[in-house]
Amino acid sequence: MKPHRIFVGAKRTIEYVFDALSRLNGSAGVSHVQLCSIGAGMGKCAEVANLLEHEFGIKIVGTQLVPYARDGSSFRGLEVLMESDGGILSESHAPLRSDGFIEYPVYHLLLSAYLHKHQEIIIEVSDRDTRPFAHRGNDAQAKRIAALKIVQGAGDYKLSVSRALLPAAGERSNPILENVTAALYRSGVLLSRSWDLVSKTLCEDDDIILGLDTNVLRECLLTQQLLDGFILHCPNGHAHSPNWLLLIIPNGVIHEIEQIANSREPRGKLTQDGRLGYRALAEILEIDQSKDLTGISLLIVGEADPVLDARVELRGLRSDMGLKSSKGAQILLKRLAAGDTHIRDQFKQFLRQISFHKGTYFLTADKSNNALARAEGLRSIYYAQASGEAVRKAGSEITMPRVLDGDGPLLTVPLAKIIFELAVQFERISLVTDQHRIPIECDVMGESLMHWVHKRIKVKGKEHLRTLSGVYASAGRFSLSKAEETWERLNKQLMDEGGD
Repeated sequence: MKPHRIFVGAKRTIEYVFDALSRLNGSAGVSHVQLCSIGAGMGKCAEVANLLEHEFGIKIVGTQLVPYARDGSSFRGLEVLMESDGGILSESHAPLRSDGFIEYPVYHLLLSAYLHKHQEIIIEVSDRDTRPFAHRGNDAQAKRIAALKIVQGAGDYKLSVSRALLPAAGERSNPILENVTAALYRSGVLLSRSWDLVSKTLCEDDDIILGLDTNVLRECLLTQQLLDGFILHCPNGHAHSPNWLLLIIPNGVIHEIEQIANSREPRGKLTQDGRLGYRALAEILEIDQSKDLTGISLLIVGEADPVLDARVELRGLRSDMGLKSSKGAQILLKRLAAGDTHIRDQFKQFLRQISFHKGTYFLTADKSNNALARAEGLRSIYYAQASGEAVRKAGSEITMPRVLDGDGPLLTVPLAKIIFELAVQFERISLVTDQHRIPIECDVMGESLMHWVHKRIKVKGKEHLRTLSGVYASAGRFSLSKAEETWERLNKQLMDEGGD
């Protein structure tokens, strides 16, 4: 049997460590996982292997340089074969934080063992966020919809979207499908059709200054798509990334994200827009504070504009007066063109203050903003967003991105990351098998930004957590307490942060 293969790209080191653990979960006896990488990712690949051996006793049993190819160009890649002896699990208790949240590696291991045990999980979502606010009702009135199926395969899990959600040619996309697509896009399962072109363009320069629009941060395009793109693309065929990347966030972008994150329902619960605002803030913090995202710096430029604040207050007042049927809900209104102009002006002002012109770009997923930025003399790049139409063309089954030719490894995405992004998109989801329905939610009240940075979730109901722990007792292979302790320690080493 071939070992599970994990492509180690440019994402956070600890993400690959716990993804490797999850691939070894659930199988009896000796099992193997193979770490694969190319170019600038080979150093991180070796670091992941060393952490797995040092922290969890997973042995390095073989390393080799192998030929890989992409788009007709050949280069060398590193493969590290690792072996777990299948020791007996000493404890299966799922550690809970005092606030009820579960750390990412704990539920990653729990869910991978749960999938291995049941072989198939249906993800049920609510249609509540797709309704106009006045017609949403409470959670109990929301309709449950089977949106996604996750099936354990021989080498990896597979995803398929419910065929009932797929529109026929010419029909408008289902709003539930659009939300599922957005979650898969943020997790890196779906790549933009612009991924190849944009990655190649940005790899043409050794040093880059990249101005970011709000949508780039909201969709997590840097950490989940472009960083891997830098490793996998280069015009001359050699796999490497830019030596140095300075990310510029205009203060106008921070202003927009702040307004989004403040979007709440009357009882204080974050709306979907509010959750996406918190997700964007977490993206900024993760990029800024993670020491294992090497060669990247982040700078916020420009002054806060009181005129924009006044406009937001006036729009809020008008919406309160004109939308009484919403019962006081804070509604996110469409962004003003003035906000786009302010963002571009702040980036241009920064460029005028420095002597650097070779590799300066402005990245946006907004066609209008891209066109106006070009007209104003910026080297603007449009990064097309994925839509439900992309899923419809692909069919109901969604495969992981194939980034290398032939039998090269896929760009795999950890199961827990998909579950987290679905919870962010829908507030609460249910994992359904023929025996159980397990409800999971994100930080719906916005209690702490660190819940978002570390991708923490809640399993609603202690009986459901006991169900997951019971399955883990028979299918898990690694101590959950040890996983949590290692996660916390590595985060302290690899991330500059405050609070919990």
